[in-house]
Order: sequence, then C-alpha cells, then structure tokens
Amino acid sequence: MWGALLVGVFIFGLAYIFNYSGIAASLAKGFSSMGTAFIVVSPILGFIGVALSGSNTSTNAMFGKFQALVGTQLGMPVLLLPTLNSVGAEIGKPRRADFRPKKNPREAVDRRARRSYWG
Repeated sequence: MWGALLVGVFIFGLAYIFNYSGIAASLAKGFSSMGTAFIVVSPILGFIGVALSGSNTSTNAMFGKFQALVGTQLGMPVLLLPTLNSVGAEIGKPRRADFRPKKNPREAVDRRARRSYWG
C-alpha cells in the first residue's frame, strides 16, 4: 500500500511540474507541427504512459494538458486529443485475471460465459 501511495505522489508531482513549468506548452508547440497526423500519435502516448505508470489517471494527469494544448493549436475540439489519450491508456492497461479457485467446473464455465457476454 505504501509503495502505491509513494508512486502516486511522485507521478502527480511530476505531472504538476510538467504542466506548470512550461514543458507541456513547449512540447505542444513542437508536436503541433505534425498537423492532423497527431491524431494517430495521441493514443500511442496514452499507451506508453500507462505502460510506464500503470494508471490511466496518472497518464491523464501527465499528458492531458499537453494533448489539449496540441488540439487547441491545431484547431481541433479541445477534448478530442485528451479523449484519444485516455482510450490508448485503456487499451494499454493490463487486464487482471481471475485466479480464484473454482469449487466446481460448472461454476467456472458459467463465470467465463458471463464475463465474455457482459465484457
């Protein structure tokens, strides 16, 4: 528990520095030269961010303002690129497996059927 709390403090501290020191604005200015092709890069940044931090929330904290600034400079809707960032982060998030012991095989089959039907 303490490790996760410590990582959260460092990630959000880094995001605060990244957003308010001008690094996000400088990177946004550079990446806006890609034009509308940045739409493809935006989910990839979310994927990389969740691979590094393990959390969609921390990825949004790190790259959300940066993505919004790029979208503003390109004349896109403000929330389009942060949304794509979040989609890429959800795709990159590792899925947790259900490793609980099954009491009978029929229950395991039923549980798998419900999970595949309901997501």
